[in-house]
Amino acid sequence: MTDEEIEYAIRHNWNSELMQGNGTTPTVMIVGPRHQGALKHDAVEIGVEMQPDKNMHVFHAMPVTSRWLHLL
Repeated sequence: MTDEEIEYAIRHNWNSELMQGNGTTPTVMIVGPRHQGALKHDAVEIGVEMQPDKNMHVFHAMPVTSRWLHLL
């Protein structure tokens, strides 16, 4: 996935879920469209760790898997 696709999915997400990350840093799985006009079958999942300085660290990005389909 390109940086632009990841950024688009995060900014236009359809849903997200807080999940257990490493340590105390909040971690979120985001499901959203890969690009403008994308349909549900072209959704992507983005794993994001929220840094103390308010920046996001993307550690996972791929087409949505069955584990995260409930976020569609």
